[in-house]
Amino acid sequence: MTPLLLGILLVVIAVITAVVALPWVAVPLFVIGVLMLIWAAIGLFRGGGPVTEVRHARKAELLGPGGPDDPDAGA
Repeated sequence: MTPLLLGILLVVIAVITAVVALPWVAVPLFVIGVLMLIWAAIGLFRGGGPVTEVRHARKAELLGPGGPDDPDAGA
């Protein structure tokens, strides 16, 4: 979500600087903003992003009766 918001912000800033006749500032900002929007779109369509949740955690392997993980074992 962050790249999407930053991309939109950069495109808006680029448009504003282009309106006030600073194309040498507006063009790089516009290009970076569009690249960030593309990156955000790819992340949204893939269903992930730079940080994803754990999807397939391994189940705990019990060691059997009397093992160190047995709650009924005598201390």
